Amino acid sequence: PDTRDRIAIIAPQLAVHRLGNVRLLVPRGSVTDAALRESGRSLEGAIVAEPFDAAGASGFVEDFVRRHREGFARDPDVFAAQAYDATVLALAELARGVSDRDSLLRSLLAVVESPGVAGATTVLPDGNSQKRSSLLAVRGGMLVRLGSGAGR
Repeated sequence: PDTRDRIAIIAPQLAVHRLGNVRLLVPRGSVTDAALRESGRSLEGAIVAEPFDAAGASGFVEDFVRRHREGFARDPDVFAAQAYDATVLALAELARGVSDRDSLLRSLLAVVESPGVAGATTVLPDGNSQKRSSLLAVRGGMLVRLGSGAGR
């Protein structure tokens, strides 16, 4: 993974040097509509990690996106989705009766693969969270969800 500017330099060089058996794995921020237009076929086949897919197939993602648009008059970004997931996790523990900071911390450290709008969350022993990204691919100059074929 690298920056948008470096991907724009690296991707065409793979074709120039006939390294066709290399598949790029890039973060979503590196593959914009402009990058797809400018890079042409050099990004074809790249796998793109999407930390928050607002067009996700689940009903609770659709509901989150709708409510966010109603409340803020704009689409949610990855930070809004992650903040929502963190809030839902904390509120769920409080609803289960956790009443002090130490108990809340212990409960959150036990979270494994909890579903959320930005993907399943596992809280690591150091307190950081690990989320499973959605995967997209560049096909025909468009981003498509892997396993679907529907364009985005």
